[in-house]
Amino acid sequence: MTDATKMSLDAVINDYAKQALRTITLAYKDIIPGECGQSHELPLQEEVKDIEKSGLTLICIFGIMDIVR
Repeated sequence: MTDATKMSLDAVINDYAKQALRTITLAYKDIIPGECGQSHELPLQEEVKDIEKSGLTLICIFGIMDIVR
């Protein structure tokens, strides 16, 4: 990701935040069997798994209203 792309995405997210919208990102990654463990769960002790940290393709960023209950 280039710096210009990151700045553009940050601007979208900040604009949504100013409108009090919750930001949701949709991305995917093609994986191979056994990558980062049998069930893609490694490292076990970490909340964010290694398979989730890189190689994702961004599809979209959208904002939703999250009404206070």
